[in-house]
Amino acid sequence: MFTTRSRACVPSSARERASERAKRSQATTTTRRGLADDDAYNAAMRAYSASPYEYKHDIGLYYHRIKPFLIVGTQPQTPADVDRLRETEGVTCVFNTQQEKDWKYWNVDYDSVRARAIETGMRHVRYPFEDFSADSLREGLPSAAAMLDAEIERGETVYLHCTAGMGRSPGLAIAYMYWFLDAYNTLDGAYEGLTSIRPCGPKKESIRGATCDLLAAIESDGKVEPLKRELEENEGVVLSIVSKERIQRAVRAMLLSTSDETVAKPWWKVW
Repeated sequence: MFTTRSRACVPSSARERASERAKRSQATTTTRRGLADDDAYNAAMRAYSASPYEYKHDIGLYYHRIKPFLIVGTQPQTPADVDRLRETEGVTCVFNTQQEKDWKYWNVDYDSVRARAIETGMRHVRYPFEDFSADSLREGLPSAAAMLDAEIERGETVYLHCTAGMGRSPGLAIAYMYWFLDAYNTLDGAYEGLTSIRPCGPKKESIRGATCDLLAAIESDGKVEPLKRELEENEGVVLSIVSKERIQRAVRAMLLSTSDETVAKPWWKVW
């Protein structure tokens, strides 16, 4: 007569071996997923670097002064880069829009760069966007703009960077210019105002989307979340004085702190 042995009858050593095999399998799956994510990022960076706006990591800092108080450029790679920005350009605040994986991809010692900035009396602010993601830029621009505006209002000279200084950081700079500076009442004007100085290609539609999301949230008392609505044709490409003032009030309401660790609320939770 054949009987089926219950799980309770399996020797504990066998259960332990099975458990270890399951753990190893899970760890392998997690590692493969992580490697796949890394491969996707590496492929995107290679494609980006093959564009007309190529990031040349080996040449070091490459930046442009957009306004007397605002410089947009590539990632600082060493403490010496921080010293150069401080001594040559008068930078008093480094604003980083990278994710951790970005500087690790290029083997940049981020901790030493940040430590040097703080050591020399510079402020260091960070709002991470996902690279190559139009949605991440659109969703995060209002909160990041609140932080950038706070530094500029403090009288800081800001060095705003991502990795290549071609997408996220100029996108944030253009949003700030469009929303806060009187000289720009059209998105095209703000976009041209930056890209005529620094050749780059930030996602204009993300800036337009963030503008429309903000205005819709203001109109609905916060009942609109980002990325949840289709944009109408030409919506958000021109701002009246009233609309700019409303955006400025809403964005500034997001700020939680003006300390060295300036942060902002997720903007759609302000109201």
